[in-house]
Amino acid sequence: MFWKLRVVTVSMSIFLLHTACIPIPPCPIVNRGPADDGITTIRVLQPPSPCPASQASLFAGWQCLKVESSANNNGVVYQLDIRWNRVGKPVLGSFTWLKGGDSTDFHRETSKYASSIQDQLDRTNFVRSIEIKFLGGGGGGHDNGIFTMPRNGFPNISAVYADVLEYLVEQNIAIGITGHYGGSGGSMQAANALAYHRIETLLDGVVLAGGPFWTDLRAVCTDPNSPIFGSDALRRKVDDVNWPGSNYCYDQSPTSEPSYECRSTLGPEADLNYPNLRVSVIVGSLDDPWIDTSAATWLEAITALNKTFDRPVASHNILNSQDGANTALARIREIVAPDPPSGRYIDPIFEVTENDITRDVLYAPEKPGDPGIPNPLQNNRREYLHLDVCEPHGDTLAKRPVVLYFHGGSFTVGSKNDTDAQYFCKEYAERGYVGITADYRLGTLGSGGDAPPSPINSKMLVAKADMGAAVRYVRAHAAGANTFRFDSEKIIVAGFSAGSLTAINFAYTNNDLPLDNPTWPGYSNEVQGVFGLDGTPDGGAVEADSTAPGMIFLSENPPDVPPVSFQCHLPDSTEFFLVADAGPRLLGVLTNLGVRNDVACYHNTNHTGLVKQPTLGSILSESLLFHYDSIVP
Repeated sequence: MFWKLRVVTVSMSIFLLHTACIPIPPCPIVNRGPADDGITTIRVLQPPSPCPASQASLFAGWQCLKVESSANNNGVVYQLDIRWNRVGKPVLGSFTWLKGGDSTDFHRETSKYASSIQDQLDRTNFVRSIEIKFLGGGGGGHDNGIFTMPRNGFPNISAVYADVLEYLVEQNIAIGITGHYGGSGGSMQAANALAYHRIETLLDGVVLAGGPFWTDLRAVCTDPNSPIFGSDALRRKVDDVNWPGSNYCYDQSPTSEPSYECRSTLGPEADLNYPNLRVSVIVGSLDDPWIDTSAATWLEAITALNKTFDRPVASHNILNSQDGANTALARIREIVAPDPPSGRYIDPIFEVTENDITRDVLYAPEKPGDPGIPNPLQNNRREYLHLDVCEPHGDTLAKRPVVLYFHGGSFTVGSKNDTDAQYFCKEYAERGYVGITADYRLGTLGSGGDAPPSPINSKMLVAKADMGAAVRYVRAHAAGANTFRFDSEKIIVAGFSAGSLTAINFAYTNNDLPLDNPTWPGYSNEVQGVFGLDGTPDGGAVEADSTAPGMIFLSENPPDVPPVSFQCHLPDSTEFFLVADAGPRLLGVLTNLGVRNDVACYHNTNHTGLVKQPTLGSILSESLLFHYDSIVP
């Protein structure tokens, strides 16, 4: 008989595979042929159809499919439930999701932040999430998910995942740039499918969390001096998955049948070369050290296009931690999203000096000699409204996109000179936009003012009317002398707090209705984008023809309240925010209308902290990236 030996060397201080003097016979691993030959064992049990209405809270708009696979050598037919989103919508990339344990749960069901990540990939990157789980219950040999008897280790069970992945690609369910997220056992399935079933021909990248582990079962089972030697409980589990009914690992037996090496991810027949694959491993800093060491060993043993290892503050399921979820989302985006743009509209390629800022430009009324605009919040006193215009120094472009920013202050205080307003005006101009920060009519709180307290909705509607006047001023100026070289077809409105409520309301609700600031009539109120900082109206009034891409930035206060679907906690006692779940509801409405949208939550940051550094700089960067596709032809 021909004896195979494969020694993998790494620089870490463990003796990987412990095989230097041990001859290893061929491993009994199922051979399912090339991963990209289009040949699978998949049989459809229930064809694709909308997921049940009873599961709409998690899978509204998703497709459900039930299949079975016999791609194994243990005589078991495995049944799987597969679900995916972005049905009937453009798909730029796809990610399969497989959970750990016995793989009988969806990440979306049991991992706190999984739905947030998937929804954000859907809204922002047009990435399809494909959830996969092995069915448990029902008898007929399907009671225990992947651990259905007889059990034959991850090198074999991963053939089923490879079979399903090939089917998904063949059926154009997994399309575009394709990746895999595996948690715990889901990471083991992917690592073993790479090693033994060549799925790197189907994938562009993998994000493996809480694993891979059991990379070297000889060390886990027999070497107490190894940093990955298993506890008694772990060694019993290794036996249960790989050699049911035996105690090889628990007894620290020097041999097993099949061998320890044949049940290891880095076994003698493993292919560890993935030159076109991006590989990310994430292990929580609170996870067991032996998992960290095992995963690091695997990562060092393979070759790949790109390799990263992250240790966020998280336990074994990193998606139950905000830090872990943020890390996972970033690594997924590195695989499925294109390289971020650079240059104009992203980088500060212009200077903006005081000479490049035209201050106190009158926008309402139209001319200095006209009567001021009545303020119904201040006993109809007449007011003259001004704005500042920030231009990129030395720019020669004939028309530049516009960002119009309204300050915060509960509709009662604040001005265009607020720090955040001036910041966005200048920073956007440095990147090739024309920045505008404007004053608008304010109400009173009833403490020393000359009018009674103004209702929140009345104040917002007055501010909204003024934003309309400012937008129409831009278009009127562009149609005339256009000394500021506005691009009247590329206008983004934005704001903080009260200004955010104003901008989002203006972008999505009733802009054709008569407003009480009729300045610059005959010009459109339409805008091409919006972003708001901590001021989000409810989504119930969004008009069905809304098209402007929108992004919201939310603080979390207090920081110990976890978000659900990126629902940052907002102070319930603050009238300004209207309802605590307004942000997610608004985004849900926009998603259903096919309007591109996104949200960023800043944890450990309170309301005013959003407009302080370094958070303000982060918001600038994210808003620039979000609106880039709306601005660049």
